[in-house]
Amino acid sequence: IPYADRLVLNATAGWRKEPPSEKQVGLLYYLDKNLKSQFGSKEKLFEFCMGRYKSGSHDFSRGSISQKIDSLRSAR
Repeated sequence: IPYADRLVLNATAGWRKEPPSEKQVGLLYYLDKNLKSQFGSKEKLFEFCMGRYKSGSHDFSRGSISQKIDSLRSAR
């Protein structure tokens, strides 16, 4: 793996602690059918994720959302 790619994969990379992006949450919404039925729109899911992130939940950081997306892609 090239050195630059290893930096991106590093679980301690600073970007992983940032808030999730709208685009990222939109992709999660697209990939997870359960979220579609639970939230009804990707905007509502994004509001939920941001609320949880702001309350201190690390499960809704950019890195955690990224892991969920990777898991859903692998499951296909």
